[in-house]
Amino acid sequence: MAYLLKVLTVVLFCSLFFSKLGMPAAVILFKFDFLSVFIASNIGGIGGSIFYTYLSAGILRWWNNYKHKKFAIRHPKIFTKANRRIIRIKNRFGLTGIAILTPVLLSIPLGAFLGERFYKKKSKVILYLSVSTVFWSVVFYFIYYFFVGAFVPYWGLYLKSEQFSPADIGILMSLFQISRIFAPNFWGWLADHTGKRVQWIRLTALLGLCGFAAVFWAHGFFWLFFVMAALSLFTSSTLPA
Repeated sequence: MAYLLKVLTVVLFCSLFFSKLGMPAAVILFKFDFLSVFIASNIGGIGGSIFYTYLSAGILRWWNNYKHKKFAIRHPKIFTKANRRIIRIKNRFGLTGIAILTPVLLSIPLGAFLGERFYKKKSKVILYLSVSTVFWSVVFYFIYYFFVGAFVPYWGLYLKSEQFSPADIGILMSLFQISRIFAPNFWGWLADHTGKRVQWIRLTALLGLCGFAAVFWAHGFFWLFFVMAALSLFTSSTLPA
């Protein structure tokens, strides 16, 4: 029952905010395997695309009828600021661009609304949004675990190529394991205490990215020790335990 509730939570989140809520919940909070992430996220994303496309069509139909009644006597301006903005968005991005941006930057409801507003053909809008959802569900999952599968095993070899001694390499490598003794519990307590789990995940992910970027500018053992301590501390909040 608990697992089913987690799956339904992911489905609901992915039907609204795919990359901001759905995927972090599936991969980081609930630590689903690839198949569970793929199925739950795409049920939510594709189901949301279908639902919000038809809902948008109904809203737009009602709005058009309302405008026709309102302007039955006096005629509205044909070229308004809103119309120009709509044309610019349509010409700049197209349906493909809207579909690509929907799971990442926009949201499923907004992407479905824009697709229906500009192109009207529901089957085409749903198809494009669904393909984008499937693509990003795979990309997000493998980008997340790329750090675990690629960075950590080759980190020692990188340090060796930088002429660090075996003792220095051992100390720097141990920072990841030391931080995982206490850091996940700390971040978990902080997230539960504040009730802002997703916000803390975003913040620590951003700080972890900054720490990773700082590796290329850190020279010398002590500077690299500081950078790696920060990196391991922040990434421990998102990596699977």
